[in-house]
Amino acid sequence: MNGERRRRAGFGGRRKAPEKPADPESARLSGIGMLARRDFARRALRERLIDRGYEPEAAEAAVVALEDERLLDDARLAGTRIAGRISRGHGPLRIALELQRSGLERDLVAAAMKVTDVDWGEQAAIVLQRRFGATAPADATERACRARFLFYRGFRGDHVRAAFAHLKVATDEVDFTESDEDLTLTLDEDVDS
Repeated sequence: MNGERRRRAGFGGRRKAPEKPADPESARLSGIGMLARRDFARRALRERLIDRGYEPEAAEAAVVALEDERLLDDARLAGTRIAGRISRGHGPLRIALELQRSGLERDLVAAAMKVTDVDWGEQAAIVLQRRFGATAPADATERACRARFLFYRGFRGDHVRAAFAHLKVATDEVDFTESDEDLTLTLDEDVDS
């Protein structure tokens, strides 16, 4: 009975197709329902509406109407997601990649990242202190471990050096021999290979 109740309530069950798949107003109302739960990028919302069974023309018209009503705004979404990721301790490379994967255009992401007033070296130092405390690394192995942690979080080599300098930790140039270009990922690259 419990599983049956969940299916009727919409948990994990198949969604029925919309009654009017070509109607932009029906797609718009469905889009408002989705936006009430969380923000979407323009492209992601359009894809969701098409996945729900709306025709591409109706989904596009609904997205345009939602943009006109200012219920859907990619720039606002980028700003709020950047602020949220910064508070979680993510660096600029990881933030930009996550935003692009969520459906935001690369140019918009780059513009939003330029607008943010963040000293990434200081932010990396804050993340380092939050994770490892104020104690200096005991040896080169521990220093490398901390640097890898910051690289994983999406900080570039110059940010890692600035973080260690901010915490007054002596660093060797050998720790950061990778170029920043090697650390950046794009959506076109195959990460698994």
